[in-house]
Amino acid sequence: MARAGRGRMARAVRRRRAGALVLGLVCAAAAEPAVAVPRPEPRAGAAWHAWRAAGPERNEELRGVAARGHGDAWAVGHRENAEGVDVPVAERFDGKAWRATNVPGHAGTGELDAVLARGRDDVWAVGSWDDVPAHQDRALARHWDGARWHEVALPAEPARRSAYPLALAPGRGAEVWAVGVTARDRVVAPRPLAYRWDGKRWASQPPAEPEGEGLLSGLAADGAGGLWAVGVSYGAKGEGRPLAEHWDGSAWRSVPAPHTAGRGEALDGATALAPDDVWAVGASAPPDGAGPRPLVLHWDGAVWTREEVPYVAGQLHAVTPDGAGGV
Repeated sequence: MARAGRGRMARAVRRRRAGALVLGLVCAAAAEPAVAVPRPEPRAGAAWHAWRAAGPERNEELRGVAARGHGDAWAVGHRENAEGVDVPVAERFDGKAWRATNVPGHAGTGELDAVLARGRDDVWAVGSWDDVPAHQDRALARHWDGARWHEVALPAEPARRSAYPLALAPGRGAEVWAVGVTARDRVVAPRPLAYRWDGKRWASQPPAEPEGEGLLSGLAADGAGGLWAVGVSYGAKGEGRPLAEHWDGSAWRSVPAPHTAGRGEALDGATALAPDDVWAVGASAPPDGAGPRPLVLHWDGAVWTREEVPYVAGQLHAVTPDGAGGV
């Protein structure tokens, strides 16, 4: 089924189920007045450069990127082929150009949402594929061995539950982790998921269950064997609340994150500089649809606290270290 027909389910779950946050995110910031924000002076010699993707392919979308250095980067996503079917895309940058790799779909379909590059011959990508007869989406994992992509089986969810791994992070040793969401019949009753690769196979490692429904969309390793997964949980009326879960090496546990009463709030991305220096970003929106504001939370080793950010209309999806102690 073409993308135009089924859409991107994981994002649909996020936007459909976020309650008050939905209005802010979908109605968006177009109606917001412009706000002047101080802009830092650019560094001497610093500049952005545009690079042509490996296409041209019609309706191609890149969703995840990972780089080990200037001459070794990956970007993954999907494109619509001539038959109107979504197929996986994985492009590699060698320092001079982006080049397409042959990444086969499952049963001819597939979309990739996240990529993790552990080495030149050890790259993981995850996403989902369209199980047309069952009217569900199934989890998809691909591994690059330095020469080609191979499909690696992920744990099977119940027949009527779709599965969408959305983020990847390294664990201890050969471990790789993926988090995301499962949903009945693609959109109903979303629940967080977590998978662990132990060097030989993937296994389900269920996260702590939130009080209501929820999903995980960001994942970060803390450098000491722990992991932080972030996302959103939903109250009885569908309002979004920040969700944060920690893996301590043996189990997942939910860790309270600050929430502003009366606002729909969700976290989308995370990064960890150290076990006591973790950042999560997302959006916070009022129930009146006035538009979302960036949401930034910080973990200091004991509690999550809300960080003040410039007052602008918009939302944050990702965060990464800047190499100088900041993010």
